[in-house]
Amino acid sequence: MKKHLRNCALLTVLCTGCSDPAEPEKHEEDPGEHACEHATDMSDGTSMTAGVDQASAPVLALSEEPYLVDFTTGTTGYLALTGPVDALLFVAQADAVTVLTFGTAGADELPEGAPNEFCPDLIPEHFDLELAETGDYYVELTTAIPPLWLVYMSAKGHAH
Repeated sequence: MKKHLRNCALLTVLCTGCSDPAEPEKHEEDPGEHACEHATDMSDGTSMTAGVDQASAPVLALSEEPYLVDFTTGTTGYLALTGPVDALLFVAQADAVTVLTFGTAGADELPEGAPNEFCPDLIPEHFDLELAETGDYYVELTTAIPPLWLVYMSAKGHAH
């Protein structure tokens, strides 16, 4: 009997770390959900100034943190993105991203935008960007009310 109880105790200890099949598996937070967490305070973010043209466009780094993009002249500017990468671009103003090109003379490669499914009122537009080529892509931005709030992050963990 003692041997049986000892075996039961050992099995209990070993199974303590086992997951319960009735409980859903924990998963990574979707980037769309993460962007919504930041969107609750759109005055918070890393400040940067968009270039007046593609040649002066600063490179936007993948980050889980938001950016506040200001414009040197008026309300139009450029940012550079470096490929290859699968990324998401979340923007707090619809129609603010107007063009995406590869290189300085590339054709418009901007996919169709859609509201962030997790908080469409806060983030009315996001883009799934599959930047397959090695090199620089350029995003043209326009906004009626600068600064423009955006988040540019890896698409890893994003499901549609």
